[in-house]
Amino acid sequence: MLIRGIKWDMRIYATITSIRPLKLFLYREGLVRLSTERYDKSKLKNVFSHLTNSSINKYAHGGGQDGNQVYDNKWTIDQLKNNFRGNGFDFDTIWTKIEKIIILTCINLCSMCPNYENCFEIMGFDIMMDS
Repeated sequence: MLIRGIKWDMRIYATITSIRPLKLFLYREGLVRLSTERYDKSKLKNVFSHLTNSSINKYAHGGGQDGNQVYDNKWTIDQLKNNFRGNGFDFDTIWTKIEKIIILTCINLCSMCPNYENCFEIMGFDIMMDS
């Protein structure tokens, strides 16, 4: 799924305060990372078109590979939500699916973790969507 012809992903954060029982807090805000150039299958070596990693795309500012550079390459989840709603997508249904993915991932991970009462874990989940 592209936004204005641009690849993107989301970084969603969760905090686990207890393993058994599982206590998980999912942050409703996060980061949406967009590549800095339009997606183009014919230019597979163009990292600014194919990767959303901010540490790579920071070098694209000031002139892209082909003049199709996008400067606004970080959004909030609220900005993504507004974009989705403006284009007829049901963000709430998508968010519910993201919550399920994160919960199921944490349940699977927690079975391998020791249960320390005085610890917590902050985890970042990178979410990508396709059509």
